[in-house]
Amino acid sequence: MGLVLGKDVILYVRVNDTGDFKPIGCARSVTIDVQYEFIETSGPVTGNSRTFIPSASTSSGTMDGLVLLGGTDSPDIHNLGNVYQNLLNQKLNMRFYMEDETHDYYFEKSLDVYIESISETTSFDNVTTFSINFKGTGPITVDYGEI
Repeated sequence: MGLVLGKDVILYVRVNDTGDFKPIGCARSVTIDVQYEFIETSGPVTGNSRTFIPSASTSSGTMDGLVLLGGTDSPDIHNLGNVYQNLLNQKLNMRFYMEDETHDYYFEKSLDVYIESISETTSFDNVTTFSINFKGTGPITVDYGEI
């Protein structure tokens, strides 16, 4: 079992009704946060300790990337126009796939998301970047094992 390097993590987005996934080619980093809400079940019998049971889960995350302009839709990469066209105001299915550095094991998460916001940062002496915040809807599907 080896470490997972950032270069071995790929974010895919299902971009059409055919079920095909496309990589977001210019993503620099992706963060996923999964949280559970809890219902307190404490009562007089539990004494000084509170007790809880898990309730619903929520998921959210961010993606940062480099802005790419030009060209039409490519099977290999999304330019900024494609990002706006495919991500605004619609539910997407994202798939996060990673392998360890020896390519012996994989871990994959798939979830439906809505894009909450897209922001761009530009400076006169550096590359232009974008950031996307997304909110998960529904359960997360997890698959992992040996390659």
